[in-house]
Amino acid sequence: MNRQFNLLFAVAALAWTSAAGAAQLACGITPGTLGSNTFGVCTSNIPAYSYSASYVVTGLAPGTYDFSWSRTVTSGYHLEPQLSCSTDTCSQALSSWHLDADETVTVVVTNTATNAQETLTRSVVIGAVCPGPGGSGYVWC
Repeated sequence: MNRQFNLLFAVAALAWTSAAGAAQLACGITPGTLGSNTFGVCTSNIPAYSYSASYVVTGLAPGTYDFSWSRTVTSGYHLEPQLSCSTDTCSQALSSWHLDADETVTVVVTNTATNAQETLTRSVVIGAVCPGPGGSGYVWC
């Protein structure tokens, strides 16, 4: 009986590892026309005074999860001092006014049934923005 339980536990753990390994952290920046992506650096292709960055955890197996969000700021003006999200989605305001916005966003996903955890990260980089010629609009510095 114990051997069957151990085999069942091993199969369940493998299923969680496979499902958790498929999880990704997608991001999108507005304004911008790059859309949401799950690869590379999260960025914008449109110079603006401020931006909204949105993140979503995708690819989780059915179940109940806890989410713990954080960020490590390298440079930039971040309009919100910390990420205070607790679900599979999170958003923040940031600016690259005269200074590149550069940070790493991290979410630790915990399966509440098994306590198994997976850490997902994304880099966010937006080039410095300056006033446009004659004070109209914005341009990359």
